[in-house]
Amino acid sequence: MNRPQLDLGYAAYSGVPKTWTVTDIGLYTYYQCRLEKYMLIASHLYKWEGTGFETLGVKTDYIERMLYRYGQLCLFTDPIAGNLLLPCRNGGDLDIYGYPRRLAAFGYGQGNQFFVDYDSCVWLRANEFAAPVKDVVEMYASRISYLDFVADRVGKQQLTPWIFRCNSKNAYSAKLMFTKMESGAEAIFTGKDELDTPEILQTLSEYTAPELHAMAQELENELFNFLGVNNENITKRERVSVAEVEGNNYQLDFMQKLSLDFRQTFTNEAKDMFSLDFTVEPFLTIEDKAPIEDPTDDTLQEEGEDNES
Repeated sequence: MNRPQLDLGYAAYSGVPKTWTVTDIGLYTYYQCRLEKYMLIASHLYKWEGTGFETLGVKTDYIERMLYRYGQLCLFTDPIAGNLLLPCRNGGDLDIYGYPRRLAAFGYGQGNQFFVDYDSCVWLRANEFAAPVKDVVEMYASRISYLDFVADRVGKQQLTPWIFRCNSKNAYSAKLMFTKMESGAEAIFTGKDELDTPEILQTLSEYTAPELHAMAQELENELFNFLGVNNENITKRERVSVAEVEGNNYQLDFMQKLSLDFRQTFTNEAKDMFSLDFTVEPFLTIEDKAPIEDPTDDTLQEEGEDNES
């Protein structure tokens, strides 16, 4: 099946393969927009400060950017370069408990790889499994952007033209009828004879964009809950119980604490082993999460309260 090809000039300007179709470009555009949004959020969940950054010659956003992409960093001393904080991976054998005996740290550029004994470095993990958040974010960005694209297509399908099946005798009547329809006429009168009345074929598809947007919102809520980011959707529903709001805040605190503990452990060990000062705290605090509002507000209900209006 032959697929319509893009204008080569536009494809080249966009930096995408010239064989991509309009559909490919649409999906890619929505994906990039969603991905950039979630990347910014995921890489700004924690705020770092301290003189250690100046000592290492890196900016305060460096740690979160690297953890987002690689999931783990290694702080060590190189005989030539001095103290370094670089992304890393398992560099060899594991001990009896499954922890690495050494790490392979790497920087940008060829030849910038360093094998470091575990006991001589500080290992910073984004989470228990040193897994980069990048993979999760990209998966959700892909799924949500596809729903964005489909919703956009559904919206465009609402512009599909009316089809008037007519002949030379009633073509003028068809045009007049369409003009009246476009002008918002409440009633249109036609002749009794079928030959005088053009046949109208409606090509509109079912408008499902709200359902698609709701599905996208649910997926985004899942992603935000995973990241420990408050999503406002729970406060926008018509009736939300206090238990639901408290449960949402508990989940956010739990996910945030999982990641924060590893970062705070790193700051303590970096201070003890290398005399480097780092501080870290959540970018948003508990006050920024969904508030437990006045229970007399009819948008919040105590557990077990009758939901009948």
